[in-house]
Amino acid sequence: MATFQVAISTSDNQIATGPDYSIGSGSVRGQVKIEGLTFDGVEMYVEYHRIQPKTGIHSWRLDNYGRFEIGNLSPGEYEFEIGPAGMHVGNEGQLKIQQRIPTVKQIVKVTAAAESEVIMTTKLNPVK
Repeated sequence: MATFQVAISTSDNQIATGPDYSIGSGSVRGQVKIEGLTFDGVEMYVEYHRIQPKTGIHSWRLDNYGRFEIGNLSPGEYEFEIGPAGMHVGNEGQLKIQQRIPTVKQIVKVTAAAESEVIMTTKLNPVK
């Protein structure tokens, strides 16, 4: 089971209270937490695309703590995804871990001049 939290704050760290934002781009800051996996030495990406109008799939590399920050996004709804396709493997041990990562998706609303925060939490599937 995966859980998600989404919060929006303005660029000056104030809580956004209404839909009247200045024209411009927004950003998404996120944290991926996969129980049973450390990101140190693992090359993993979060994939995302805008829903309407639909855009191509983009990817962003997670840091060694599973964090990412993506800026200059047009306002709208985006689908974020983590899963086995987002992990690049370099050895057989990593391949076994990759096969245990579930696919998790989350819709995030990006607003002009605001930062959205996403926390994606899941756990590795059992060993087969």
